[in-house]
Amino acid sequence: MAVAIALNAFFEGPLRTAAEFARAVGRGRRSAIGVHGALEGGLLVEAGKHADDEISPLVSRVELPEAWRFVLLTPIGEQGLSGAAEQDAFERLPPVPLETTAALSRELLLELLPAAVAGDFEHFGDSLYRFGRVAGACFAAQQGGVFAGPRSLRLIDRLRAWGVRGAGQTSWGPTLFALTSSTTEAQRLVGRLGEEESAAEVEWTIAAPNQDGTRCSVITV
Repeated sequence: MAVAIALNAFFEGPLRTAAEFARAVGRGRRSAIGVHGALEGGLLVEAGKHADDEISPLVSRVELPEAWRFVLLTPIGEQGLSGAAEQDAFERLPPVPLETTAALSRELLLELLPAAVAGDFEHFGDSLYRFGRVAGACFAAQQGGVFAGPRSLRLIDRLRAWGVRGAGQTSWGPTLFALTSSTTEAQRLVGRLGEEESAAEVEWTIAAPNQDGTRCSVITV
């Protein structure tokens, strides 16, 4: 998506939709979050893809509070699935039970989104963790558990023990996230991680919510 957007800008192409960019580079065949997220910021919710859909539709967008910060944690030496390995993993996964889909839908619509709209940090963090655990269980057959390996599980458990409510895994991992209420809290968490974790074991980054999507500009040199 980034390449498509950059080439379109470089050749001064017309303003295009996310679906048009995705079609040009063959993206969005399963999930469209990355497609919509290329042009939109905030918390995004897509409806899921039916067999005859080209791109699953974006049904909700909520801007998260500007003060919130995500601490991104990557266990060094671990690697998530991508490419052919990811495709193979999806093909081997069992179907998601209807009751699991219903539970995720309830969590999203009745807990996560309302908390995001209200800017309720504690409620949002708790809901984000619950959603991630239920969703992660759907991939346990291929990643060995709710999270991608024992190191990730130990780190999540440690974050939760420290009072981090919104902790979870990004996609197949190995990067994890910890939601904090401010830059000060994020820095405090990173400092504590530095005391507990060897710098050779975990890398971390503090990231603000992206409310705008991709930004692209052409620089003439």
